[in-house]
Amino acid sequence: MVAYRSHIRWFDEIGEDSLSLVGGKNASLGEMMRRGVRVPVGFAVTTDAYDPFIEHAGLRQPIHEALWELDPHDATAVELASAQSRRMTRPAPPPRALGDEAPASPCPLSLPTR
Repeated sequence: MVAYRSHIRWFDEIGEDSLSLVGGKNASLGEMMRRGVRVPVGFAVTTDAYDPFIEHAGLRQPIHEALWELDPHDATAVELASAQSRRMTRPAPPPRALGDEAPASPCPLSLPTR
């Protein structure tokens, strides 16, 4: 049995059955590892980390306002709202507890793939 940190999963611990937990790109990387494809060692932050991050950063209301009247059928408006959300979240620091879960360097991420 793998000892999990609350919001971190290594790629070799996830796969297509982890889609709702880590999102599509991360689940695909884990699945490729399971199937023997060479993938750099790495980890995913789980979707459960979203709410604590958004609350800590004070972004719930600004993101809600950006999405409130969004027409999901208007691709341009969706892209603009997505870009706006990314601009808000990228500089925001994670809550200390979440940051403490991330692997410290040096870690297996520094190992080259072959």
